[in-house]
Amino acid sequence: MFVNNVVSPSAQGRHFVKTVVLESIETRTRLGSNLKESLPDEKT
Repeated sequence: MFVNNVVSPSAQGRHFVKTVVLESIETRTRLGSNLKESLPDEKT
């Protein structure tokens, strides 16, 4: 997966980087909301 993107053209590489960044942000957001849901609502 990563090897393919290393040898890919720069435009494709930039798109891949953008995709990974967006996916990691989404994952972090999802994990954060899951943590908030599982915690008791004392801080809100």
